[in-house]
Amino acid sequence: MEHITLITEEDSRAEMQLKIEATTIGKKRGSVDQGYVLVYFHANMSGESATQPWARRPAVAGSVVKNLLAPLLASRGGDSIHEGDLIVLCDGGKLGLEHALLGAVCNPETGKALAKVKKTLYITKTEEAAGVNKELTRGTATVNQLEALHMLTHSAHRTQKKKRVKMDGSTAGTLIGPVGLSECSWQTTFGLKRVMYGPQKRPLPGGAADADMETPSAKRVVRKDEDTEPFTYWPVSDDLLRELLHYDVISVIDLTPGDGSFARLCATQKIPYLGIAFTTAHQHGLARHIKEGIFKSYCDTDAEDYDAALAEIINVENSGTTATSSRTTRAKRGKARAKTQTKSKSALLKRLQTLQGSLGDDNQGDEGSEEEEEKAEESDDENE
Repeated sequence: MEHITLITEEDSRAEMQLKIEATTIGKKRGSVDQGYVLVYFHANMSGESATQPWARRPAVAGSVVKNLLAPLLASRGGDSIHEGDLIVLCDGGKLGLEHALLGAVCNPETGKALAKVKKTLYITKTEEAAGVNKELTRGTATVNQLEALHMLTHSAHRTQKKKRVKMDGSTAGTLIGPVGLSECSWQTTFGLKRVMYGPQKRPLPGGAADADMETPSAKRVVRKDEDTEPFTYWPVSDDLLRELLHYDVISVIDLTPGDGSFARLCATQKIPYLGIAFTTAHQHGLARHIKEGIFKSYCDTDAEDYDAALAEIINVENSGTTATSSRTTRAKRGKARAKTQTKSKSALLKRLQTLQGSLGDDNQGDEGSEEEEEKAEESDDENE
């Protein structure tokens, strides 16, 4: 994963700024002519509700967005949005977030709002996708199928009009969709998940659950540490992320990397990516999850980055991970093998070693530190 870099959040803005500036991607600057650095924030990836997260989107305060954006803006001068930056803030379908999102785009020192050109796009979702987390819904028109996506630039965005990657329409339109059902590929235990999120990213919610959601039982659902569940109940569709990269993006700084979907996509398309993880445990777990996903894609004949030679070295084919029954699949694999026969095995092994070492030691990925786990447990006790 030569293109992927992961760092962790810091409480100190100055320390966070230094971390960003120390990365190759943090130093990179875009331009109107060469392409934009996409600075991305998605409300649904910013944390998780401490209660009923399958029904409630995470609470997002303006301070949360500001704490993530301020170090980045400061690293670019702080007086204005850099001309080569494209800041994308998505409300995730949570109504009333526009003020909090836009208010965070300010001078880190003075708090004064930065001059900007704003374009708002609307993501339309199928009813199935919008209501995926609703076990039961009641009433009429209770499933919100719209998300607002605010695109901010220093001056008028100049992406040339072009057809969307998978959706209908073009980049000239203000609608993206319909976006279909998406599933989180990262399954982990609740105990490990608490450590990775950390207590600050699991706030108590305010108000009713989304879309008048009713739980099947009036009793509180008790989640045990050993229970397996998705890292996020509100995953973002890869199709939507592809459309965002279509706006002449040359690199990505992801303030909410979540389950790693954007990182994996950037790795596939060889777009430099910097993700800011919640905690050290999240950073390690995310690194491992991304690597596993990329290695599997090398062995999946339907994947964009399938590589027969690498698949043979990884030896995943023999594990049954890749389907081999259809004639079309066998033919496709045969062509890919023929194409890669000239590659030396030593070069491929070196490439794999680079991938395995590029994100550092991630063996602690789902374990975290005992101190972090104790803090998470103390926070949960206080919330109860």
